[in-house]
Amino acid sequence: MNSKTASFSISLDYFPEHQLTIRGDRTAFDGSKGTLFVSDIHLGKAETFQKQGYSIPRGDDQATLNRLNKSVKTSKAKQLVILGDLFHSPQSITIQRFNELVHLLCEAVSIPVTLIRGNHDRFPDKSEINHYLQVVSDPFEMLGWQCCHQPPIEDITSTIEKLSIPWLAGHIHPVSIISVPGENLRLPCFACYPSGIVLPAFGSFTGGYVVHRASSRGSYNNRRKSQNKDQNGFSLKVCPILDQEIMIIT
Repeated sequence: MNSKTASFSISLDYFPEHQLTIRGDRTAFDGSKGTLFVSDIHLGKAETFQKQGYSIPRGDDQATLNRLNKSVKTSKAKQLVILGDLFHSPQSITIQRFNELVHLLCEAVSIPVTLIRGNHDRFPDKSEINHYLQVVSDPFEMLGWQCCHQPPIEDITSTIEKLSIPWLAGHIHPVSIISVPGENLRLPCFACYPSGIVLPAFGSFTGGYVVHRASSRGSYNNRRKSQNKDQNGFSLKVCPILDQEIMIIT
């Protein structure tokens, strides 16, 4: 690992004509379309844990929306695409709180929003979300991208043969473990496959699935000794995030 940067332009091995800027704020930006992509915001998660008896402050949602507001402003995006799981558990919050969060989201971004429905996005009756957001099924093709919640990488060989455009996804909250002397850093990351990219979870109150491990002297995998592979052996480039900057691992 030899450098860090606030953003990094990346192209996919199988779709080199598609350029995407991945950012240290956990978003991805397609400058040619003016579109900002984000995934797994998980609004209302604190309320879900509070309902189960855990002492969790509710201010996490507002902090997340404030970060999203900053991301939209700094990228100068004209539209926002959420790759699933805008909410964590809608049935665990009141309909009033649900609609309040929808309104707060719209106020925070002030641009058109498309939501790819994720596995957590089960909306209650009397929800006002469809009045403010375009909600579409997973997957959904738009702007030259296959926008997904679930990454299409279970059988990546057959998937590549079927895809005519690259994909963007979320869902798994990818994490990279970086071993340095005395500790292991557990960092959100962009998981970049030959045909698409899995975005890190944008919500701060989220867990993560380890897709890759690296040492301070280079990359390694705890199941396979080969470089640049994920836990399942698929070809993978990883871009971890530390202090809102992209780490370039060599």
